Amino acid sequence: MRFVGTALVAGTIGISFLLAQGGWLLEGTGRSAEVEKATPRTSQRVLLGYSHFRDFRGMIVENVDGQKVGTLSDLILELQSARPAYVIVGAAGSVGHRRLVIAPTSAIAVETAKAGIAAMDITKRQWKHAPEFSKSDLPSLGQPEKARQIARFYGRVEGNPHVATATDEQETSLSSTGPGADQTIGATQHVRYASANDLMGTEVIARQQLDIGKVTGFLVDLAGTKPTFAIVSADRLSGTDGHFAVPLQLLRLMPGHKIAISANRQNFERARPLAESDSQILAADGAKEIYRYER
Repeated sequence: MRFVGTALVAGTIGISFLLAQGGWLLEGTGRSAEVEKATPRTSQRVLLGYSHFRDFRGMIVENVDGQKVGTLSDLILELQSARPAYVIVGAAGSVGHRRLVIAPTSAIAVETAKAGIAAMDITKRQWKHAPEFSKSDLPSLGQPEKARQIARFYGRVEGNPHVATATDEQETSLSSTGPGADQTIGATQHVRYASANDLMGTEVIARQQLDIGKVTGFLVDLAGTKPTFAIVSADRLSGTDGHFAVPLQLLRLMPGHKIAISANRQNFERARPLAESDSQILAADGAKEIYRYER
């Protein structure tokens, strides 16, 4: 696979990327990647350096020769760092089989000269040997050798944070302007990676089992300089109608398809609007404040 790394490093992939909100093609739908259509652009406000995950659902992916190789299918988020780690591309495989390929976010460019077309600097021949993915592979992504294998294929071992030995899970707390630390509801402790598709629509609960609403989308910076935010509805929290931008690091996956957040009602009621002026704050790893998200 070394010949691929040389070809890819010299390509056009080292661009900054923007991803967006929502879920892409679900694994096992049985639908051919050749007939998938991109989800229409959302009307939601986008901050500088961010895009909505949903805007890229079904985006066509072309190779270095301008040939369609598949459609963007999912986004794999690293919960500990709150950064997007991998993209999943759905493509037609053998008869009756839908092939899913995994690639580092740095190996795909979603802003290209062709509107609605993403690009990968890879040939048709190389694409046939690209690493495949299934939902059962999520736990293994945290293994250094697995991350190294994927990065090596795309020529991105050097400088790839996912290749380093996994560190111990870290607990987090919010800044003084947000919710305080909660040892029972904090950063995800046992799950390192999660599928954006799977997180969409998940029930969100706060302290004392307070029902908040659901995850309705994500604000993502594929360049990896800003943390990912989950957009959470507050339709079940009286007096706080609307949506909130919640740092991904503050969410913890729970049994029963639920997500817990270390926050209470007051934290949502006092949340300030997320504005462009917050760009520098958002770029800091320690930014853990909940914001009101005006669409």
